[in-house]
Amino acid sequence: MDKKTIAIILSIFALNKGNVYGLGGDNNLKWKNILTSKALLVPLALGGVLACGYFVHKKITNNDLDNLNYEKYSYESKSLLNKIEIDERFSDIDISVGDVPNTVIDYYQNDRMKYEISEENGTLKIKKLAKRRISFFGNTYDPPVPGPLKIIVPKNKIDFDISGGFGNMSLKNLESSNIKVDCSHGNIRLKSIIADKIDLNSSFGDINFENLNAKNIKIEGSYGDVSGSLVGSEKDYSISFSTKFGNCNLKNSSSGTKSLSVNSSFGDVDISFDK
Repeated sequence: MDKKTIAIILSIFALNKGNVYGLGGDNNLKWKNILTSKALLVPLALGGVLACGYFVHKKITNNDLDNLNYEKYSYESKSLLNKIEIDERFSDIDISVGDVPNTVIDYYQNDRMKYEISEENGTLKIKKLAKRRISFFGNTYDPPVPGPLKIIVPKNKIDFDISGGFGNMSLKNLESSNIKVDCSHGNIRLKSIIADKIDLNSSFGDINFENLNAKNIKIEGSYGDVSGSLVGSEKDYSISFSTKFGNCNLKNSSSGTKSLSVNSSFGDVDISFDK
C-alpha cells in the first residue's frame, strides 16, 4: 500500500470519527472535547503528515535526482573544537568518535546545494545554503542528498547544538558538557553518551537512546515515541513527566541527584534503568 492510499484511508477514518462524535449532526458533546479527542486528532494528524510526505516525495522524484551531480567533499577542522553547531534541513546527520586528531566532516553538495562551514574561537558552524527546488503549500524544501552529513570527532569534550528537519540524527560514543538536538520530522538516536546536560526535541520523529549518562536530561516529543535506557537506577533521578494521550512507564519523584524531564503529547514513553 503506497503513501497516498494510506493518507486517504486515514483521512476518511478521521472524518468518520468526526461523524461518530457528532461533528455532522446534533450532539451534546462540546467542541473542546471533540477537538481534543485522541480518536479524532491522531488519524487527522497522521493522515496530514502522510499526505504531505507523499506529495513532497512526488515532487522530489519528479526532479531527476540522478542528474543533480552531487560530489563528495571532506573538511578537517584547524584545531580541537569546543562546540559544533549544525543547521541542516533534509540530510541525515551521523556523529561519532574516531581515531582522528581533529574533527573530520564528510558531506555531499552540488551547484544548487552547498554547505557553509566556518570555524572561529573553537566553534565550528555548519549550515546548508540551498537554491531551493521544491515548493509545497507556500513552503520550499531541499531534495535529499546521496548520503548523510558525517562527522567524526576526536576523543575530547565537545558541545553540540543541532537543528534538523526531515533527516534522522545519530550520535554515538560522545562526551560533552551540553548536547542539544532539535528535529521536526526525523528520528533522534543516541548511544553511549556522557554529558552534563542533554536536551532532545522532536515533533513527529521517535527519540531513542541507549546507555545515556547525563546529570540533566530534558526530552520533548509530540507524535513520536520516546524509548531508551539510562545509566544508574531510577532512584538516582528526580523525575518529572507529562503525557496527554500516550502511555508512560515513569513515576514522578524528587529524590535523585540527577534530573529527568519528559513531556510527550501523543507518543508513548518507555524508559529503563540499567541498575
